[in-house]
Amino acid sequence: MLLNDTWFKERGFTRNPFSSEPIGKSLEEQKAFIDRDEAREDIRKFVQERAGAVIIISKIGAGKSSLLNLSEVYAINAGKIPIRIDPRPYQEDVVPFFKGIIRQLLSKLDQTKIEDDLLSFLSFQKDGDKKDLPVVKSKLEKIFDKYPCILIMDDLDKILNFRKYIPFLKKVIDLLPKNLPIITTGDINQIA
Repeated sequence: MLLNDTWFKERGFTRNPFSSEPIGKSLEEQKAFIDRDEAREDIRKFVQERAGAVIIISKIGAGKSSLLNLSEVYAINAGKIPIRIDPRPYQEDVVPFFKGIIRQLLSKLDQTKIEDDLLSFLSFQKDGDKKDLPVVKSKLEKIFDKYPCILIMDDLDKILNFRKYIPFLKKVIDLLPKNLPIITTGDINQIA
């Protein structure tokens, strides 16, 4: 017998709970998130924090992206701006990575309230020079003091050569402002 979405809906599910597709962000879709009460509560508490980092580690297809979708819903409910970014295009260049974050922040703000600090960060040209990194970090901290956000990095577990990516990730973590919590995913087979 083939169990499809119709079969599950007839039994009270909103969709097939065994689907490998991530559960979406709507409240209706989130009802399909069963048997993860502890993980849900941990994520709800985390997004209310002012700082920190969480890596959701498991095998591919285990629901990591669904938990990230849930973190986005919780962030909005907590009054934070969720910024979701795919780190793969930035594997060598840390300043453009943070510029991508600021561009996403700009797209979510009321355009009449955008301040010079956001725009000035986008004009920052240096990358990776050790003496410039404290300037970058200081600018980022000021921005995220004004605009409480949470950084959601999906697809970190899809980077094919994760070991090669580690130096970039270390730079990102070193540059990460204390007032920008981050939640990301990791494939247990790559990290182990």
